[in-house]
Amino acid sequence: MAQNLAELCTILIENQLGELSAQIFATLAEHGRLPIPTLAHHSGIPSRRVRTGLANLLEAQLVLHFAAEEDAPTFYSVNWRNAYNLARHTNIVELVNERFGERAGHLVGNILQLGHARVGDLAEAYELAPGSKRDSGVDGATNHATDPGMVNGAAKPNAANASQMTSANEFHGTLRALLRSGILVKVGMRAFMPPSDLQEQIEEMVIVDQFPDRKITGPKKQAEFKQAVHVLKRKWRDDDTYSDLHDGGSKGAVKRPGEHFQPSNKRIKLNGVPNGLDAANGEQEVQKLSNDLVVRVDFTRCVLSLRSRRLQQYAKRFMGGVSAEVYGALLQVLEGKARSVRDELAPEDDEDEEEKLPVANISEVAEVLDPTIDLGATIKGLASSNGVPNGKHKSEGDDGIKREDSDDEEKPNGFTSYRDRAKRMSLIEAHLTLLEEHGKSFCQRARAHNSNEWRVNFPALTNMLIEAELDNTVRDRFGQIALRIVRMLRDRGKLDEKLVASNVMMRVKDVRAILTQLQFHGILEAQELPKDNGRQPSRTLYLWFFDPKRVQSLVLQQSYKTMSRTLQRIPVERERYRTIIEKAERTDIKGHEQEKLEPIEKQMLREWREIEERLLAQVGRVDEIVALLRDFSGKDTSLATEDAANRAIEAYGLDAATVKGYGDPEALAKDPNVDLVVCCTRVDVHYDTVKPSVAAGKSVYVEWPLASNHQDAQELANLARSAGAKTIVGLQARVDPAIRKVKQLLEQEVIGKVLSSDLSAYSPASDRHEISDGLGYFLEKKVGGNPVTIMLGHRSDAVHSVLGEFETFSSHTQVQRPGQEIVNRSNGMRTPKVSDVPDLVSIHGTLATQHPYIAAGASLVVNFHYEPPFPGTTPLVWTITGEKGQIRLSAESGGLIQTNTSGPMSLQVYKFDSDQNQDVSWGWEDWQAALPHRARNIGKLYEVFAENKIAEYGVADFETAVKRHQEMDALLWK
Repeated sequence: MAQNLAELCTILIENQLGELSAQIFATLAEHGRLPIPTLAHHSGIPSRRVRTGLANLLEAQLVLHFAAEEDAPTFYSVNWRNAYNLARHTNIVELVNERFGERAGHLVGNILQLGHARVGDLAEAYELAPGSKRDSGVDGATNHATDPGMVNGAAKPNAANASQMTSANEFHGTLRALLRSGILVKVGMRAFMPPSDLQEQIEEMVIVDQFPDRKITGPKKQAEFKQAVHVLKRKWRDDDTYSDLHDGGSKGAVKRPGEHFQPSNKRIKLNGVPNGLDAANGEQEVQKLSNDLVVRVDFTRCVLSLRSRRLQQYAKRFMGGVSAEVYGALLQVLEGKARSVRDELAPEDDEDEEEKLPVANISEVAEVLDPTIDLGATIKGLASSNGVPNGKHKSEGDDGIKREDSDDEEKPNGFTSYRDRAKRMSLIEAHLTLLEEHGKSFCQRARAHNSNEWRVNFPALTNMLIEAELDNTVRDRFGQIALRIVRMLRDRGKLDEKLVASNVMMRVKDVRAILTQLQFHGILEAQELPKDNGRQPSRTLYLWFFDPKRVQSLVLQQSYKTMSRTLQRIPVERERYRTIIEKAERTDIKGHEQEKLEPIEKQMLREWREIEERLLAQVGRVDEIVALLRDFSGKDTSLATEDAANRAIEAYGLDAATVKGYGDPEALAKDPNVDLVVCCTRVDVHYDTVKPSVAAGKSVYVEWPLASNHQDAQELANLARSAGAKTIVGLQARVDPAIRKVKQLLEQEVIGKVLSSDLSAYSPASDRHEISDGLGYFLEKKVGGNPVTIMLGHRSDAVHSVLGEFETFSSHTQVQRPGQEIVNRSNGMRTPKVSDVPDLVSIHGTLATQHPYIAAGASLVVNFHYEPPFPGTTPLVWTITGEKGQIRLSAESGGLIQTNTSGPMSLQVYKFDSDQNQDVSWGWEDWQAALPHRARNIGKLYEVFAENKIAEYGVADFETAVKRHQEMDALLWK
């Protein structure tokens, strides 16, 4: 999970559930899915308290859980979408208020606070359970209304609450309306499972039922398998969907309330239902819902509704209020038919792109559209008159079909005759035509020219909204001229600064300053094109370009950080007004502030409430930006999931039929078609990533370091031994031809027995005081990946692979420059950081006599500097002194011994008796020479692994890696 998103979710959970739950969530966000014992270990919280915190998180649906079998350990993972949606509660309640009324919004707000709730529990909380006074329509809580936003809020004497449900009829009717519209959904056990595990269950069931031989290879079987998975997934989804037929609680109905009933302040309407649902008007009987039905808010459906609202606002800017209302009705009808932006069901391969878009006919739009809107007011010549909503009626003689005099009662949808309905339909069509003909193409008629069906190209309009939002961001931050430059580069591609200046009609000097500013903040990038091999800046062409996807991701991450900082500001401001807040919350004062507070105190209380309101409003506004950039398009990169893996497959042009994406390490470990698991991630997630595969007995390759520390490495080694897993660690210098040549010379006793050896190594660091943000973790020992463990670890292992291990050693380390800066190369931002990782290491030790060519008491001295060497000196020199001479291995242009990327290493032998140096040749195998330098030794590791020549080449496995971890931990944590 992205760091800014994880921080935001943790703050939201801390505000909602407290510090314990927030700490557990943060640990799961950092380490991935974990069982309770491992979670307790990483978080430092006792297991008993971990279980308490997990219970709170599960109740709020902020974590997911899965156990492969009944007696298998349960793994917990974060539900980061629900965690983030804690910041979206206000926008969702506001949306429900607009569409369904304040009482429905109050009900949804309570469900959001609870995470999920039983219908029976909600009815009891609203005092609407069977047998209560309010169940018959009498508001028994009129004089003790519940505070808005909370089911069990503080009672206010003599205060009627306009948002309080007044009858069981209204309560169940409102719930049904919200369930039918998709705002609320039924909750089952599958809702608490990670999607990847759910997908795996479906696939396993299909294999067991339809492919008992477990062979799904070949195009035909692959297609049959995918279709079967698709069908079963749809069946499960339908089973979990609310149904009036199956989820009703009784055969009877809630009767119309009595004389004390007061109607709702707003009518509730449903898509596609002619009369909507007016549960509060006392004219309909509503079937009760089952008390055992558990409901929650469907955030994915809310995203569709929020997108519709945003598009309606966008249309209103260009087309006016009436056309925007028609457009909003069309969007609302399409919501019930549209796929979710993150629908797991893939569309059919032969489905046309246009056919994927849902359609709605004009009749459906008319049923949703407010009948009081004067549709002809904004179309010339069609304005209404004489108080008739849709314009003046013609005389009866003008119509071929007469109106029946006996049928003059106003219909529920606002029509008084067939003629009025036909005219209203034509006006709706006229507005839709205007929307279609606008340059933004807000909607389109279906394929047939005279079709009565309309569709909306949501992807294109969403991209248009995103583009407009990015433009607004650039204009507000950098000015109108910067926006002109960005728009030009977006339209024309990469341009030289002279062409940019020419197109915007400005001096090159002025344009260069703006370009530099935009590049510093990550809005623009420059590509260098040298005119010759000298690569001098004066002989280099710089092409400037705008990458909208990158800027979109940048703004999204900045939005997460803005929300975090805004939420962190609230408790700071609260502390300033703590005295008056505590006084106002006293039971004897709450509700009577005007009478019992002094004028100065009332002023301070108003100031605090205004500050809190402004800060929360700011969070809501930034959430609208996040919804647009992340949720409306469905292209989310906030977390590595199966969806992200599948998008990577598509982005790199891989064959989806032969390449599979996984959402988590457990799913990868359980796949029987996987023979070798390769782990190339950040060091601190190595352990959690490979542990399931090691336990499953699979062959596992892990780049060095194996884990964050010696303890985790030892645990993985023990697990591999017990599971019989074949393992290999990426200490690839052991198969480097130059290193193997050194060992061959010693075995041939070219210099006799080894008396001593010393290694002097400098790092390729380009600067002593700063580090790239991508390597910022190099400054923290606890991560496990740093210059000592990685750079010194590789060099040290190469030496030990030739000379053997230490018998004893002592060391000295120093942090010469603790004050460092983490630099974001894309925008130039610098963040100060104190490093606790040594940048100078000296090791002195005695070698064990593991090899016959090592003399007893032979010494090994290692000096490692994490800084560039003195100009003109060699960064890597390894000298071995023997009885008859010396061997010297050096890299003239770099010290990355494991990758051998610094050009050919120089290998020389000096004989004491002849007093002469001799260059020793070594070389790559033909197939290695055809590969890039970095891939040559890695390729050799794979070959050795595949041919089972690990012992012959002395390749490092998990057991060997444990020894190296012991040495590194002794240096760092002594």
